[in-house]
Amino acid sequence: MHRIAGWVDPTMHERLALPTLQTIADAMSAEAGADTATWTSGDAALARTAAVQPTAAPAVATHGGVTVVADAALTNTDELRRHLTRYGAVFRTRADEEVVLHAFLRWGGKAVARLDGAFAVAAYDVRTRRLFLARDRFGVKPLHHALLPGGGLVFASTVRGVLAHPRVTAQVGPEGLADLLLTPTWHVPGRTVLDGVDELAPGHRAWMDGRHLSVERWWQLQPRRHGQDDPATIRTVFRLLAEQTAGHARGHHNVVVATGGGVDSAALAALTAGADRAEVCTATLLLRVPEPRTGDSGAGRPARDVAAYLDLAHVDIVAGTGHLLDTEPVTRAALDRPAPGADTIGQHRYLRQLAARTDAAPVVLTGTGADETFADGTSADAGLRSGPADGFDLDRLLRADVAAVLHPDRHRAQRLASANAGLPDLSHLPPADQRRQREVLLALGHLLPARLGQLDRLAAVTGVDLRHPYLEHHMVAYALALPASTACLGGHHKGVLRHAVADLLPDKTTWGSGTGWPSGDQLPQWRSNRRLSLAEQSTDPASALHPLLDPRAVAGLLARTDPAAERAIAYLVDLDAWLRGVRVVFT
Repeated sequence: MHRIAGWVDPTMHERLALPTLQTIADAMSAEAGADTATWTSGDAALARTAAVQPTAAPAVATHGGVTVVADAALTNTDELRRHLTRYGAVFRTRADEEVVLHAFLRWGGKAVARLDGAFAVAAYDVRTRRLFLARDRFGVKPLHHALLPGGGLVFASTVRGVLAHPRVTAQVGPEGLADLLLTPTWHVPGRTVLDGVDELAPGHRAWMDGRHLSVERWWQLQPRRHGQDDPATIRTVFRLLAEQTAGHARGHHNVVVATGGGVDSAALAALTAGADRAEVCTATLLLRVPEPRTGDSGAGRPARDVAAYLDLAHVDIVAGTGHLLDTEPVTRAALDRPAPGADTIGQHRYLRQLAARTDAAPVVLTGTGADETFADGTSADAGLRSGPADGFDLDRLLRADVAAVLHPDRHRAQRLASANAGLPDLSHLPPADQRRQREVLLALGHLLPARLGQLDRLAAVTGVDLRHPYLEHHMVAYALALPASTACLGGHHKGVLRHAVADLLPDKTTWGSGTGWPSGDQLPQWRSNRRLSLAEQSTDPASALHPLLDPRAVAGLLARTDPAAERAIAYLVDLDAWLRGVRVVFT
């Protein structure tokens, strides 16, 4: 719910520092005039802003010549406080950034290895005039940066925040355009689609010293052999999941489990229901299908059955085409890039309604990461093979001269080769385990980050504290080593997880396939709206996509009615709106 930003910029005039920080803060927030805490000293500036109002007041932590801003949801703050207090640290607040500050003062850049949970951190040391940046292991919390012409660096939680600096422009070259059109579900750690604007990759830290930026990896998943039999493995998976779920829910009054009735989220609901907590409920998004009647879009009954079985309150959040159209502009403004195959507008509606139900920002637990963590090793590079719209490759729509520049087949091959080259050595493992661990590593490093980024942006602008217990590093490191036969124990997808929580849930939930997140594509009026928008864009010279797409090929796409075509149409509409919204210049 908070965002951080700042810079080291020797050319920034002191009287412009605060207005520029506020401009960046507004670019990252749901509304102008966002509540922002700032700190400036010479050529350095830091800010922490509330992404939505009302929320906990933003704060900058300063002590001993070091100033810290953080966007953090740590799960081991109590342990760190006890440890640091023994060495003389005095805590004046319960804020995570104060824990990060004292950890940095004691351990320097190595402090990040002691932090559990999600975080993006910036620290400036006035004694050395060095800026330090760090990001959590899986990139749950975003952090982007750009080197400035003439020296210096600007950083911000979001790409839009970086672009709000007066010396950064939104430029997309052939490589970024190929990522948008050919491999939009495939994430390249450390890169964005914009020239000169990079992300700090998950599990990395960086130092800006004068004009030099140095970046290093501080954490990486390492392959290993599994040493437990199946019964012991089941007990360990249960213990780790219970510990991580409790760590995320501990100390929060209002806890919501986002569920469609599948085993991943249902397990979190069961574990949370068994703890001593003031208020816990489950919640599901339903679409009005068919319109105008309200009907179940698939997830309603399974989710309600889980809640009833666990004796939990349950909330159905209903959305129709009108709701999605109302939410659409704010959703697009929140995202750093369009999201193929994901119903981000429906997710925005869901989170916004959850936030509106209570005065305090709810903690929302999700099953995100379970599919990747407990993958069985059958579709390691599916994100490149299946195309950007799950069955429809957008390179069919490109003008011939554009395709000649982007080289679709070569681009996909290079992306996959680069991803494989970045994997640790798996040759010591049996072939089936090599395939499984490769799939887990590729999914966590190259497919999941895009979804995490979308969820983070939407949570921030709705005031929801979104948590992902399956993405705690203890759980993921343990699950990575599972043999393929154990991961799909009993012949079930995610079989070991299902066995671990079987005693907590009804059989139909434990062994069922789940329903997935409902998509706006199920709404006839929404589909018609998308089609009309793309038809208008394809003939509008002012459209950002007009010089890139072949009008006849687009007409052929609009003549199709299959689900893959619907997803491709929706993505192209969102892509055009995003390109125009950030005022992209093609280079």
